[in-house]
Amino acid sequence: MRLLFTILLYHPNLFALAGLVRGWFSRKGVFPNAVPPAECLGEPPEQPLGRIADTQATLLLSQLRRLSAIAAHRRSCVRALCERLGNPPIDLPLMWYPLQLKNRDEAIRIFSRHQIELRCWDAPLTPAHCDTARAQYQWGSCPVAEEVSRYCVALPTMLTQADLERVITMAARYLDIVHVG
Repeated sequence: MRLLFTILLYHPNLFALAGLVRGWFSRKGVFPNAVPPAECLGEPPEQPLGRIADTQATLLLSQLRRLSAIAAHRRSCVRALCERLGNPPIDLPLMWYPLQLKNRDEAIRIFSRHQIELRCWDAPLTPAHCDTARAQYQWGSCPVAEEVSRYCVALPTMLTQADLERVITMAARYLDIVHVG
């Protein structure tokens, strides 16, 4: 069901709606967290070598056959983002294009209003619901990484040409407000 939901609703123009629907399904227990609660508490997975569902295996095999094309497309999007946003060139098939911003929360609000998802992580770059203390992470032990992550967001890189242009236009338009110079 999660796969079908992703295929149907995960699109830059539907980002806000998809977030609301995903949240509702999660609260109802239809979509469990991608990382089980026990693993967030530092427990090992119950079945580390477990099987995946047939639909997941089918999708995985399909994606593996297209891996070269997917990587080339992501590289192309990353090169366009670098070039158009005035950043040094990167020749990697990044899943998300990182940016450092002065005011991450402001940028997230602005981009969300325009249906563009900005990903963000907190130091030490874990999902917010994970127990960093259980992993024995000591806040302050990586002060530079913690400081950098407070300002870091990432743009998607698996976009159609039209969506890429829209993301670049929005990023270029609002980076004067939030970009760290």
